[in-house]
Amino acid sequence: MKVKNTSNRIGIICEKTPVVASEGMVVTNHPCASSAGIQVLSSGGNAVDAAIASLFALTVVEPMMVGVLGGGIIHLREPSGVHVIIDGLSTAPSQANFTMFAPLKDGLSSERSVVGSLNDLGALAVAVPGALLAWSEAIEKYGNLRLQDVLAPSIQLAEAGFLVTPYLSKCIFENAQRLLKDEGLKSTFLPNGEPLQPGAKFRRPDYAGTLRRLRDEGPNVLYS
Repeated sequence: MKVKNTSNRIGIICEKTPVVASEGMVVTNHPCASSAGIQVLSSGGNAVDAAIASLFALTVVEPMMVGVLGGGIIHLREPSGVHVIIDGLSTAPSQANFTMFAPLKDGLSSERSVVGSLNDLGALAVAVPGALLAWSEAIEKYGNLRLQDVLAPSIQLAEAGFLVTPYLSKCIFENAQRLLKDEGLKSTFLPNGEPLQPGAKFRRPDYAGTLRRLRDEGPNVLYS
């Protein structure tokens, strides 16, 4: 990317170079996540294994974007041309009801603002996650490896640590007041009350333990 200086304005020119690979390619938002996918490909995994390994790694390095408590849709295209959709979207808890939140005002435009912000912060704001189950199903039905193998890079990454990016640091800073409300999140992302700084080494041993439980017990460790 180059900055172009003109007499009237400063413009940014984005120069992109196509990348070509003969055996495979892994593209993510973070180099550590891409590396996890490459590691799995090199160990005999296929594209599905690599994609899920990269997602698990992103839960370590970009937890504000990807998490096992999240949701989404997996779209696979088989060599035959058949498209497979795995619905991993989150759903409402079985005990959810239309009286669980009290809107601050009447009208559709303000229904998301409720008393105590209970739908935005805290346990009641969380839906039943679909991501972990969808990722596990994708590996079981369409991958070459086991869940244990696909989780290995992310466990290693959480234990060994990685360098905090400016993006992660900025997200922590912008959500500091919310994170401070929870002792676990506070100690993880705001040690000594300050956001993690770019370039700092960040280890997540507690989360590595969570991933090891997923490795040993499967997705039912969450859903059951």
